[in-house]
Amino acid sequence: MGLRSAGLAALFLSSSSLALGASLTWNGATSGNWFTVGNWTPSGVPTSSDDLVINSAGVNTATIGSAGALAKTLTIGSTAGTNGALVIDGAGTLGVSSNYLVVGDYGTGTLTISGGGKLTSAGGVVANNPSSSGTMTITGAGSQWTNSFLSISADTGAVGRVKVEAGGKLQSSGNVMIGESSVNADGQLTVTGSGSDFTMTSAGIAQFRVGAVGRGDFQLLDNATASTK
Repeated sequence: MGLRSAGLAALFLSSSSLALGASLTWNGATSGNWFTVGNWTPSGVPTSSDDLVINSAGVNTATIGSAGALAKTLTIGSTAGTNGALVIDGAGTLGVSSNYLVVGDYGTGTLTISGGGKLTSAGGVVANNPSSSGTMTITGAGSQWTNSFLSISADTGAVGRVKVEAGGKLQSSGNVMIGESSVNADGQLTVTGSGSDFTMTSAGIAQFRVGAVGRGDFQLLDNATASTK
């Protein structure tokens, strides 16, 4: 299912065998500050060795507002019925070192990069398993997500939406699949507005597939750009 399907497993270098270690779970007990020890269970500031889960949104939404946030893996909306959110804003940066960044695994996940924030990940899935929902928004000049693989909606009933707007940038060095591995997958990538850009950096090697198996939609609007190099 989802990221663990045969197709994605091959592209993710056998992600099905990925062993998740001890995890930190966001609780937002004191604030929305990612770097506050008491906002995680067990207490601690995440490192590049940690597997992170965010299953809450609203009051004290997890927010990265300064540079240096790290994770080994990150799952937002990990289980059915959960609703998780993360904001990377302004000077905020996040690096996810493994292939496992999932926005909407079995639940609902939202990730917003705004005001010049930056996210770097080895890979990423927006809406992974059946009936999950994932939304990624990259908005504002300087805001950017750089990855080496992207799947938008990977399984039956999964609804994935990625929007790049107002000068945001999406850059991928690997395959980009919209509507990945089920006829009932529903994925959309929208790039809109002057200065907004989607770039694939491994032209001739990586694939860009809209409706790989399921429903896929790619929209390039209002003077936005898309390119390969």
